[in-house]
Amino acid sequence: MGQRSCKCGMRGAHGAPGNADCGLAGNCLALAAVILLSLGVYGCARSGSGERPQSLPKAAITIAGRSLEVEIASTNAQRQIGMMHRLKLTTDEGMLFIFPDVRERNFYMKNTHVALSIAFIAADGRIINIAHMEPLTLKIHSSRLPAMYALEMPLGWFDRNNVREGDRVGIPETLKAADEWPQRGTRMGNGHLSRVN
Repeated sequence: MGQRSCKCGMRGAHGAPGNADCGLAGNCLALAAVILLSLGVYGCARSGSGERPQSLPKAAITIAGRSLEVEIASTNAQRQIGMMHRLKLTTDEGMLFIFPDVRERNFYMKNTHVALSIAFIAADGRIINIAHMEPLTLKIHSSRLPAMYALEMPLGWFDRNNVREGDRVGIPETLKAADEWPQRGTRMGNGHLSRVN
């Protein structure tokens, strides 16, 4: 069943059908909606529109002498969504992005509501550079050199844990083949898979 639009061609909020005889009042409402959208109000309101963060498998990595269990984004679809739609993170919650090749990486914060720090990581596990990313922005944050991995953590996590450029991230060999890593519902620790309950 198609949506009806008013004579002026505008639709109601969130794509809802407009009144077929909207007239002047409809035009004013449509204009108000356009103004609100251009001010960014729509982006803030969408967080409650049913969009949910993705649930990804987890694995243990090591960094700065400590072990962390992080979510693994290893497919193109998982990497594109990343940390979008999350409203909060715990202190040590993070996501490791695994790519199938080594090249310059670029990240932005579209639909990402929490501030993050990101470490771009070379194929050998060495941190190339760390960037700080503000929520809901389209500013591009890039690796200074070709990278195979990126690790997103809550804003300031690397500083608080004395992790610097040049430090190494221990990534198990079993995680290094992107697009082949197990999907949702699995957890990997010490290179072994286990079921998440």
